[in-house]
Amino acid sequence: MALHFQPAKSDKHWHDDGTHYVQVVETLYLLHSDVLSRGSQVFRDMFVVGNGTMAPSDQDGASRNKPIVITNVNNIIFDLFLCIIYGNWPPIPPAAAKGIVVEVLEAGRYLQSESTMNWSLQHIEHYKFHFHAVALVTLALRYGAVTAPNSMFQHAFIRLTNIPLAKITVEMERDMGPLVFSAYARVTHAVDAHRRILAAEPPPLGDHPSCCRDPAGCGEDWQSAWWNGMGRFLLDGRNPQTWDNAMARFEDFEFGRMTEECKLRGIETMRGKTAFECADKLVIDTANQLAVSLIK
Repeated sequence: MALHFQPAKSDKHWHDDGTHYVQVVETLYLLHSDVLSRGSQVFRDMFVVGNGTMAPSDQDGASRNKPIVITNVNNIIFDLFLCIIYGNWPPIPPAAAKGIVVEVLEAGRYLQSESTMNWSLQHIEHYKFHFHAVALVTLALRYGAVTAPNSMFQHAFIRLTNIPLAKITVEMERDMGPLVFSAYARVTHAVDAHRRILAAEPPPLGDHPSCCRDPAGCGEDWQSAWWNGMGRFLLDGRNPQTWDNAMARFEDFEFGRMTEECKLRGIETMRGKTAFECADKLVIDTANQLAVSLIK
C-alpha cells in the first residue's frame, strides 16, 4: 500500500484564520489571500474572488490535500518573502546579505512582488561594499526596469574603473554586457593615460617664499620626490594606487632640500585634486550616461 506524503506544517507562518494552504518544497503554510494578493501579482492572479475570502472547495489552496504549490523557491527564501509581505521585515546580517538577499530579490521577481524587490535592493544598497563591482552592475541592469536603481549602477561603475583590466575575467565581461564593458575599457584606458602624465609632471610650486634659500635645489628635489614617490605609487605595476592613496603615502615622503613651507604649498596643490579632476569627471559622466541609457 502506497504511503501518502504529508508536508510538514510551518512553525513560522501558520495562521489559524488563514484562507489558503500553500506548499513550498516539503513545508505547508496557511496564509491570508488578502496579504498574498497585496504582496504578489502572481498570487493576485490566482485568486479570482475578492480579498480575504475562503478558497472554493475545488480551487487550489482550499485544503491541506490540495495546496497551492510554489516551485523555484526554497523554504528559507519563501519564509523571508512572507516576513516582508506581512510587514515583519527581518534583519539580515552583513555576512548573509551577499547570498540571501540576492536570492530574495530573485524570488521577488519570480513572484512579481515589488515590496520584496524593494526590500532586497535596500539591503543590497546598505551592504554594497560586500559585493563585487561587477555583481552590482549586473544587479542594477537586471532589475533597473522595476526599481531604476541608478545610484547603485553609478556606484558600481565608478568602483569598476578602479579594477585593472587584467583582473576582469571572461565571465565578468559577459555578466556586465558589451556596452558596459566597452565603456569600462575606454574609460580605464583614458584614466591610465592621464595617470602616466600626472606621474611624470609634478604640479608647479609657484614662487618660492623668502625663507627658501635655494629655490633651484628646492625645485629639483620636488621633481625628484614626485617621480620617486607619486610616480612610483601611481604606476606601480603590481599595485597601482588611487590618487587619494598615493597622496596619503606621498605626504610622509622625504623631500630633500625643500623647506617645510614649499613642501606644504605642493601638498596643498595636490589636495585640491585639480590635476585629477578631469579623470574623475570622465568616470562620473560615463556612469551617469550609461545609467540613463541602459536602465529604463
